[in-house]
Amino acid sequence: MLLETLLSDRIQTQRCIRLSQPGEFTKRAFLYGRIDLAQAEATMRIIRAHTDLELDAAVAQLTGNVSRQIRQVQDKAVSLCAHIEAAIDFSDQDIELISASEITHELDELKTAISRLLHQAETGRVSPEGIDTVFYGKPNVGKSSLINALLGKKRAIVSEIPGTTRDVVTSSLEIGGIRFI
Repeated sequence: MLLETLLSDRIQTQRCIRLSQPGEFTKRAFLYGRIDLAQAEATMRIIRAHTDLELDAAVAQLTGNVSRQIRQVQDKAVSLCAHIEAAIDFSDQDIELISASEITHELDELKTAISRLLHQAETGRVSPEGIDTVFYGKPNVGKSSLINALLGKKRAIVSEIPGTTRDVVTSSLEIGGIRFI
């Protein structure tokens, strides 16, 4: 409290200093090329992480793993295009060129790498916010009991009387590093 008061007084008396805005340092790092967009997003994901899995994925993204993998795929695609163009342009000359089987092999590797990146993107898309979950069904079939069992505590009312749980029951649960809401 004392520190905040002193800092606030100092800021008001000095026109050349101010408090930074949320995300300002990340924004500056991005604008000056110190981090890329994936790393800027990772910073936000680290701040908002609710599970260890979310935090680990965000840290991996911040270290540049995702960007590095994308650059590798891009470089490989550009290199393959150059080899294919050379094979077309110089097919009539006696120069060692890439074969059709090598092209097929390289394309298969590219497809695998792109599929892996897409899978990682899909996995990452679920993590930050969690998965909104609804238990819906006929009265007295065990929805409240299931919620209580999953949570490991009595959160929803359980009764023999049909229609007992009439209000919305909200809670958060982590299973396998993924948050369910």
